Amino acid sequence: MRAYPKDSFLVAVKQPAFDDKLREEGLSYAELARRSGVSRSMISAFASSKKCMTASTLFRLANVAPWLLKSGQYWDMVTPEEWNGVRAHMQANGREADRYLNVQIDEAVLRDTLMQKGWSLKDCARQAGVSLQTLYNICSGRTRPKRSTVKALTAALGVSQDELFTPVTE
Repeated sequence: MRAYPKDSFLVAVKQPAFDDKLREEGLSYAELARRSGVSRSMISAFASSKKCMTASTLFRLANVAPWLLKSGQYWDMVTPEEWNGVRAHMQANGREADRYLNVQIDEAVLRDTLMQKGWSLKDCARQAGVSLQTLYNICSGRTRPKRSTVKALTAALGVSQDELFTPVTE
């Protein structure tokens, strides 16, 4: 068996359990980042499986969210070789594209829901744990939303995906 240096094992976050637990605990990526000292963009990259975190990063996050230490429920420990194999498999099988949905936001439903809640777009982004720029890009049709973003927005607004988003036919 190969010996690895102390911090060379990587932590792969399990989706959607990680996001669901964050929402249950009332934590957004931004709040977790602020309180742990780990950047929001890194937390987002971990949660979307674009990156793995080191054990030391996991412990920094666990200072804010102790439930993260439950191995197997929210993350798996992998070697760098295993992670590279997983990433190569995902890219070869088009799994990267599967994270994005071919939908557009129904602006009338969004506007009405925001008015009912007395929220601005900024409030909506904060409640959903997404950046305001991401929300602007989705609303303008510049980007397709990730599955996790759709789930976060619908949960924050209290509407179904079918109400808030319409399929885009190409």
